[in-house]
Amino acid sequence: MLGLIKLQSQISKLFVKSELKELVLLFIGILIMGFFELIGIASIAPFMAIVADPGLINTNTYLSFAYNYLGYTKQVYFLASMGVLVLLLLVISNSFIAAVNAWVVFFSRMQGHRLSVRLLDKYLAQPYSFYLSRNTAALGKNILSEVDRCIGGVILPTIQGLSKLVVTILIFLLLLLLNPALALGVTFVLGATYALVFIVAKRHLTRIGVLS
Repeated sequence: MLGLIKLQSQISKLFVKSELKELVLLFIGILIMGFFELIGIASIAPFMAIVADPGLINTNTYLSFAYNYLGYTKQVYFLASMGVLVLLLLVISNSFIAAVNAWVVFFSRMQGHRLSVRLLDKYLAQPYSFYLSRNTAALGKNILSEVDRCIGGVILPTIQGLSKLVVTILIFLLLLLLNPALALGVTFVLGATYALVFIVAKRHLTRIGVLS
């Protein structure tokens, strides 16, 4: 509970009310991006299955209904239409994903600019005695490099990590819906692999840090 209150306090220091609203809209965009990416992934497998076995058009209830309802007379025309539809879905989903990723980078960079301006205004509002006991080069470093480090090392990776987490959760839910055993198996294998890589990398980096 205390950790959550501390996190809220830190967020309120970094973002003003209008920026928090933009952050909420960005999060909504990330959720929509996750669904688009899920649609793009989910549309490829059925199409490849139909290409490998065109007989599915007759045996699958939904495909057979679409084939007859749309008035197709040859399977090759239906396959071509499916290919165009999948391609269109991929173009739309990837375009939206690219737009959201560009928005994430733009928001992060603009937030860096806003923080720099806010920090500069705060410094300029200080009395003359404030500068007598401080190094002006350090103040300039705070405005330029430290803010950039905060944006590039914390805010941007956090938002990008959040977007990847949303996509991962949606893909897991899709696999869980289609094949629970496969979903749990893949999650266990990937989780164990990630944990192993993390442990090995952490020990290696810790050893390097001690030696240096």
